[in-house]
Amino acid sequence: MQFKILALATTSLVAAGLMIAPASAKSAGITGDFTFGVGQTWQDGSGDPSDFFTGKRALNDQFTDLFTGGRVNIPYSPTVNVQFDASGDNAFASYAEDPEHSYAGSVGFGAHLNYRDERGLLGIFATVGKSFPTEDEAPTYFAAGFEGQYFCEQWTFAGQAGWLDSGGYGRGDPLDSFHDAGFIRTFVNYYASPRLKLNANLAYADGGIEEQDATLWNWGVGMEYWFGNSVPVSLAVRYFGITTENKGPDPKVDLDQHTVSAAVVFHFGTADLVDADRNGPSADLPEFGRWVNAAGEAIEY
Repeated sequence: MQFKILALATTSLVAAGLMIAPASAKSAGITGDFTFGVGQTWQDGSGDPSDFFTGKRALNDQFTDLFTGGRVNIPYSPTVNVQFDASGDNAFASYAEDPEHSYAGSVGFGAHLNYRDERGLLGIFATVGKSFPTEDEAPTYFAAGFEGQYFCEQWTFAGQAGWLDSGGYGRGDPLDSFHDAGFIRTFVNYYASPRLKLNANLAYADGGIEEQDATLWNWGVGMEYWFGNSVPVSLAVRYFGITTENKGPDPKVDLDQHTVSAAVVFHFGTADLVDADRNGPSADLPEFGRWVNAAGEAIEY
């Protein structure tokens, strides 16, 4: 269900951007992209096997997910931009026991306001979404922060810092999902050619679940190839990992996830990947939907 909602939302997002285009001469600068993809995740939880509540339990070791997303960048002036995002995925996962925290997908919506010129970008962002477990209520998450990018010929260096909070799983404890977490993230893009992009990113978050502290690392590498102007479509392949650790009074518990994915990206308003990076919807967001659930699983398993 969440995948259908997200597909409708991203379609509407791109359509809204296109509808704004005739409004003024500046509208020719409206750009965006629309993504469809599939991924495969392998995961493993570990803890004290002598403890039923914190030891490794019957969780799926892998699952497939479908994901989609859309971004629209609307220039307010030659240097001020507003960008809107919609993203999410549907994971085909289940757990044999206690499936309340297992990840079944997420939807998220974001907005960015930034100043951008030929040297780089400075701005703020905010996002809201839901992270769906296979059973139980879906916690709502909120995040906001600052972001910046520096353009250096074939390189783009970027960073984000902010705050993530979530509303819990609805079992009477509003703090049983990853909450009150500060995070930092950095990423770099390298353009081997205007049509070939290589990228890497690293993020760290420190927050809490119930009465325990938890930390999370998220990293990834990827490659994207643009086929041509006559067909403004690119193919993006990616690997990313997430590891979470319970640092509270209970025995140490952690969860590792490793995901590979492939996606088709449809672009409009930009000529190639460099143009999309410097003049299009270049801002993005971490996998907040997975963060909320993955950190929760580190506590539960």
